[in-house]
Amino acid sequence: LGLLSTHDSVAVRFGGDGQISGRIEGRVDSIGILGYYYRNIKINGNFTSESFDGQLSIKDPCLDLDFDGIVDMGASSQYKFALDVSHADLKATNIMSDSIDRISFGITANLQAANIDNIVGTVQLTNMLKFERNSQTLYLNNLKFKSIVDHYTCGLPEREYTLASDFADLRLSGRTYSAQILEIMSNFAYMILPSLNYSGDNIFGVRRKPARPSRIAFDNPDFVEYLGNKFDFSLRLKNMSRLTALIMPDLKISDNTVIEGGFNTLRQSTWASIKAGHLAWGENS
Repeated sequence: LGLLSTHDSVAVRFGGDGQISGRIEGRVDSIGILGYYYRNIKINGNFTSESFDGQLSIKDPCLDLDFDGIVDMGASSQYKFALDVSHADLKATNIMSDSIDRISFGITANLQAANIDNIVGTVQLTNMLKFERNSQTLYLNNLKFKSIVDHYTCGLPEREYTLASDFADLRLSGRTYSAQILEIMSNFAYMILPSLNYSGDNIFGVRRKPARPSRIAFDNPDFVEYLGNKFDFSLRLKNMSRLTALIMPDLKISDNTVIEGGFNTLRQSTWASIKAGHLAWGENS
């Protein structure tokens, strides 16, 4: 953060347990973040050390933003808000320097999530998402993410995640354990594209199978890790030429390409398949 100049009314309370809560109303003339100074900021809401409930408005030449809602990273783990970004210059504000220059969008979110493994709710695009890069523009009209608890196995929730957009439709169902996800994705990438020269110990990578706990408690972290991931997914790609032309011009992939797979930590099994009419990188196909 850089220098902060404010004209605010702030009331703060300190609880006996060390928690902070209060209310803030007013205007921030300027605040420096990543070497850029944002101006004309208005804020009005209640806050604690873990949450904010109110409105935030930024009317800067490089960022026009309006936020209204609740972000609570505490006990309720609630994220319910509307966010409208009419204009954001990512290059001028030093947020991004080589991928996307400018962006605009509007979204609503209604989520509960203590961590990435137990997200429930929806995020939906309300205003068209617009990317600009090197005088090229990409529009995204439809985007919706939804997560529900489908059923319970051994007292643990199994979820269904869906993502629908102009460029891809994704469905993932089962149980996810995020600590293993990056390794799993590298396994799938190797299975689909063996030329990546995967260097893991085997197709499952370097993994440790935890011992089954002697006493089963379904919310025990060791038991959760023991069960690990068990999911199937399906990804259908569409209108990809519009997307790759902007962010990855060397990639050529046909519409209606379908990538499917599944993973089961306990059984140490995995599978993946790709159905594509055409897939190429640069001059290689």
